[in-house]
Amino acid sequence: MAQESPLLHPKIASALEPGQPGRLVKRLARFMPGVGETGRQIGEYSVYWRSQAEAAFVSDPQAPQLVALGDSLAQGIGASQPQLGYVGLVQRWLSNQHDQPVGVVNLSRSGAVIDDVVNIQLPALAALPARPGPRLVLCTIGNNDLMAGARPKTVARRFGELAPQLPTSTVVATLPAAGSIGVKFLNRAIREHLAAHELGNADVGYALKTWRGNTAGDRFHPNDQGYRLWADTFTSAIDLDATSAPN
Repeated sequence: MAQESPLLHPKIASALEPGQPGRLVKRLARFMPGVGETGRQIGEYSVYWRSQAEAAFVSDPQAPQLVALGDSLAQGIGASQPQLGYVGLVQRWLSNQHDQPVGVVNLSRSGAVIDDVVNIQLPALAALPARPGPRLVLCTIGNNDLMAGARPKTVARRFGELAPQLPTSTVVATLPAAGSIGVKFLNRAIREHLAAHELGNADVGYALKTWRGNTAGDRFHPNDQGYRLWADTFTSAIDLDATSAPN
């Protein structure tokens, strides 16, 4: 009897549903072409990542597997192609390091907030089929909580509740501060929680000194160059030995 595809599991299917641009994006797209372009990418890139998940589920179970949690940054919105976002670049880097293809299951969603990681993405991660090979998790989250008007202290508290629920193989990015006192406050909290729970820290907030030349046409998401910096920051925080040993 054929084994049922993991894509049919309700929790995994929910996480992999195509993203849709929000009302603000649709309004801004009317007079900002760059916003219209990144808005168009939301649906297209989520379709790409679903196809990548399909391939990952039939790949060598002994090979490392990459899982992404978070928001539009993990989707690669703003890059010229989805595989040129940081998740795709880290996937390619890991494949080169291990000299074998590394599958990726991208459970992130454009517009996601911390509660979405807790209530949708982590349950989907827990529902992924068990495998003997190592599983590395990447996460960037918190920007949309701030954009929605939540206070930095509130977002820091929410992240503090998320951190202990993340697998020990998780590497989390801090956020680009761009002079924002609120983001700097949140980044300090993120660093503290990551250290307390022995999670990896891709310190983008420290590494990204300027957005100049690194943003897409919407002036919010990274472009190809910005995502290369993001990916380099992640790879510098990844323990390659941990991605070579069985879970």
